[in-house]
Amino acid sequence: MSCFLKAMEMDGGPMNEKSWFEIRKIEGTDAPQLARFFQGIAETDRNFFKEDVLDSHLISSWTTDDVNHRLVATTKGNDIVGYAATLAMGGWESHVGELRLVVAPDQRGKGLGGTLAKAAVDAGVKKGLKKVFVEVLAPQTPVKRVFESMGFVPEALFRNQVIDRSGAFQDLIVLSYFADEKM
Repeated sequence: MSCFLKAMEMDGGPMNEKSWFEIRKIEGTDAPQLARFFQGIAETDRNFFKEDVLDSHLISSWTTDDVNHRLVATTKGNDIVGYAATLAMGGWESHVGELRLVVAPDQRGKGLGGTLAKAAVDAGVKKGLKKVFVEVLAPQTPVKRVFESMGFVPEALFRNQVIDRSGAFQDLIVLSYFADEKM
């Protein structure tokens, strides 16, 4: 799977080396670059991952993971500027996947996150997922709107589910996409 994007299509700006993107499946050679990408992401953004994304052995294992759907967005210079994964659940939830997404701070607000999320959801649905969910903190209204524009619907609100870095409790919203209802 490969999807080429142009910034002109996403944000109306002029084309340059940093505004061209390719969304593709993660490859074995991506591990060092992906590790650097996660090191450059703020700790507050890395907190949304349930695993330690600074663990280089973990990231290397992702490149050989045939069960889950892991994608990267790269620039023309092959810099990784985004990561998305649709992680399949197991057992009686094998039809369900969890979406995880992060975009480099300097690339946000250009449509890349929504495009990357859609590509990850589509990859999961093509592999048989019937439902994909994403967790969003309640104050992240713009993020919630992006997912709702993709067909995700609020399914649960967990009060005081997360404690942020300042020690404050945050509500967590679970939004779900139902593939059978979108076809």
